[in-house]
Amino acid sequence: RDADADAISHLGLGWSYLRSEAGELPRPDLALAAFIRTIESAPHDSILRSAHDGLVHAFAAAGKPDRAVPLFTRLAALPQPVDHRAITLLGRLAVAYFARGQHRESAVIYRDLIRLHPDSPQTCTWQTRLLLTAVAARDRTAEQREALRLATTWKTWRDDQRHPEQIRK
Repeated sequence: RDADADAISHLGLGWSYLRSEAGELPRPDLALAAFIRTIESAPHDSILRSAHDGLVHAFAAAGKPDRAVPLFTRLAALPQPVDHRAITLLGRLAVAYFARGQHRESAVIYRDLIRLHPDSPQTCTWQTRLLLTAVAARDRTAEQREALRLATTWKTWRDDQRHPEQIRK
């Protein structure tokens, strides 16, 4: 059970670093490192939900969006690979960036998701959210570009008979 104790201690440190305590400022950089160590040392999935939650929040505060895909893909495979875990975590990161008003960073993650997973049923959702980042950023040129991409994406999915009808709708 030493591995459990190690992972749990890193998890506790991560959450502690994210919170402001005793007048100290939060330290998302240290929290990010602690959550990464938690995921790397977790012997099973039991504490990963909390570690993944912390990872998303800490990365949104301290990480660079261009480093998200490789890190989240690597960590999503630990301690055992789970299909779509990296996609889910990256989607949550994009939402966290958006909630923090970091629209450019959110857009980077959505573009990466679309580029890396063009056949995902989430493509229309990601493209819609990418359009919303442009609206929130008040970037009229990007709004038009992303709206046109959304229309193209929707038509492609609507007309592609390879996908189940429920997804096409």
